[in-house]
Amino acid sequence: PMPALPAPAPVQASAEAAPAPARPAPPQPAGGVAAVEMPSRYRVTVPPSATVRYAVRGSDGSAGEALLDWQTDGVNYRLALDGITGAIQSEGGTDDAGIAPLRARYRLGAGSAAIAFERERGAIVLETLGRSVQDTPGSQDGASVLLQLAGIGLADPDQLQDMVDIYVGRLDGAAVERFQVLGTETVETPLGAMETLHLARAGAARLEVWLAPEQGWLPVQLRATAPDGSVRTQVVTEIRRAPAP
Repeated sequence: PMPALPAPAPVQASAEAAPAPARPAPPQPAGGVAAVEMPSRYRVTVPPSATVRYAVRGSDGSAGEALLDWQTDGVNYRLALDGITGAIQSEGGTDDAGIAPLRARYRLGAGSAAIAFERERGAIVLETLGRSVQDTPGSQDGASVLLQLAGIGLADPDQLQDMVDIYVGRLDGAAVERFQVLGTETVETPLGAMETLHLARAGAARLEVWLAPEQGWLPVQLRATAPDGSVRTQVVTEIRRAPAP
C-alpha cells in the first residue's frame, strides 16, 4: 500500500477588479459548526458497481498495484480505494446531490482514523481531532470524490468544463477542491488505447485524473505529484462490472 498524500490547500476565490458589496455572513448551522461558502451542485447519475485494478509505477522506479472497488445497489454503496492517494474505505447512500458519504475511514500506518458526515446536523465530524466542520450537499470524502466526478460525467458531460469544484472532507478538515478540465487525451493502457477527459487538482499535492467516457466515466489513470516533486502513476489493467440484473 502507498502512503497517502497531504490534502490540498483550500481554494481561495479570485479577487475582482472592483470591490464587491458587503454581504451578510451565512447563518451558522446547528451544533456550533462554522459556516462556509459552498460550491454549486451538479447533476449526478450514480455509477453502476465496478471493480478496477491498476498497475502503479513511481518516478523512482518503484512498482505496485492499486484497487478501486465500488459496490452499489443504486441507493447505498460501499467503496474501497487503495492506491497512490492512500487507502480509504467509504460507505453511505445517495441524495439529490449525488453520492452522499456517511463515514470514511483513512488508513494511517498500522492504524486508521475516521470522519463521519452528520448530514441532518450539517456537520462533518473529524473524530481524530474531536471537532466538526460544516457539511454541505454534494460533499465527498477522499475516495468518493472520484465516483462523484464519474457520476457528473454520466449525468451530463457538458458539466465537465473549465473548473469542477467539490467540497471534500478529510481527516484534518474540509475544503473546496478545484479540478481544472484540461481537455481530451488518448491514454495507452494494457486494455488498449482509451479516449479520456483529463482533469487536474492543483495545490501542494497535485492530483491528475483521466476519466474514460466509454468506460462509464471511471478513472482509468491517476497521477499524484508530491510536494518534493516525486510522481506516482496508476494505470488501469482490469475493469470488472457486476452482471446485469
